[in-house]
Amino acid sequence: MKKLNKYCQVVINTIAESSEFRFNHLLSFLVIALPLIFMVLLWRKVLGENGQIGAFDLKSIITYYFLVVLFQDISYPGPFWEIIDHIRDGGLNVFLSKPISYPGYILALKLGINIPYLFQSALILVALGMVAGFSRYLILPIDLFHFLFSLLSFLLAVLCGFSLSFIFSALTFWLEEGRGVEVFLEFLISLSSGLVLPVSLYPKALKTFCNILPFRYVLNFPIELYLGVVKGRELITGLTIQILWVLLAFLVLRFIWKSGLKKYEAVGA
Repeated sequence: MKKLNKYCQVVINTIAESSEFRFNHLLSFLVIALPLIFMVLLWRKVLGENGQIGAFDLKSIITYYFLVVLFQDISYPGPFWEIIDHIRDGGLNVFLSKPISYPGYILALKLGINIPYLFQSALILVALGMVAGFSRYLILPIDLFHFLFSLLSFLLAVLCGFSLSFIFSALTFWLEEGRGVEVFLEFLISLSSGLVLPVSLYPKALKTFCNILPFRYVLNFPIELYLGVVKGRELITGLTIQILWVLLAFLVLRFIWKSGLKKYEAVGA
């Protein structure tokens, strides 16, 4: 219980600190949010008011990109620069001497940053939608069942995205310069996560490929579940795969972390 209180305190302190940088949050979010207006204009041109592509009509496709922008920073896998810097400059030693799990600390830090960001982003997006005139296209879940399962799926997406991000960052133990790997991962993740286009709209072979990878389940799957695009057996299968990826990613995280620490401590010695 005491350990849990330590992580909760990290979350609270980070939320308090992040509130001092609201203007920076606003600027960084606007850089991401403004392309949403472009996507709205694009899909209005492609579909018109009554058009449809796959399981998406104009309202559902706009809601899809709305949720992509809202949750992208929270669950989308990417490098944790704190981890990379701590490994490279030796700052990791400070945490290894404390009675706290470093992965747990980073998770608490991420939650402390993302919780206020989520609420601020939602308010900005709604205001932006009202000003730009696309808020009328946003839709609610088709029923309570899909809403509750989408909440569960979003939570799993955050955990999976965190584990993948930690794994990518911990590769710094072995890679002096990982820019090439980073560029490849950025391309693969943006393609298979549904960041650019809903995975259900991909050709069958590409869709099957994306279904195998974990990245679809950190962004695309929870959103398509929310919209009711994923139903019935596909819903159960998708949630099962998502849970398995969360567990596997956590196990890989532990292995990478322990192996990396051995190398780090050996070099330090």
